[in-house]
Amino acid sequence: MRIASIALKHPSRLITNDGIVALLEECSNGVEPRVLRKYQRLVRGLLKRTGSVTRYVRDEQHGERASDLVEQAMLQALEQASVAPADIDLLIYCGVGKGFLEPANAYFYARAVGLTCSCFDIADACMS
Repeated sequence: MRIASIALKHPSRLITNDGIVALLEECSNGVEPRVLRKYQRLVRGLLKRTGSVTRYVRDEQHGERASDLVEQAMLQALEQASVAPADIDLLIYCGVGKGFLEPANAYFYARAVGLTCSCFDIADACMS
């Protein structure tokens, strides 16, 4: 077994920490201003501790779906490695989100890009 290529497809929308704090205000209609300012300070502090100042999020208003991004990254990785879908022996889906409980998400992605290999999922973290 070997990893011949790794690819990444970011969602199209880039948002800053300040943008997240602004969204908090937009979504807080009716919240007392003093309480809102307190939450904004808390959120700013949490975001600062992550070390990130920007992050990518899906543009859901324009129909951007996580599954499309996964498929695009898979096709990009195959192309970069000059590997045909028929040459792949195993697909492992590892992630937090699951579109389906059963069968494994890996099977849906395999089919989407033309793989016919064995597949399974690994849950990467809890979502509780």
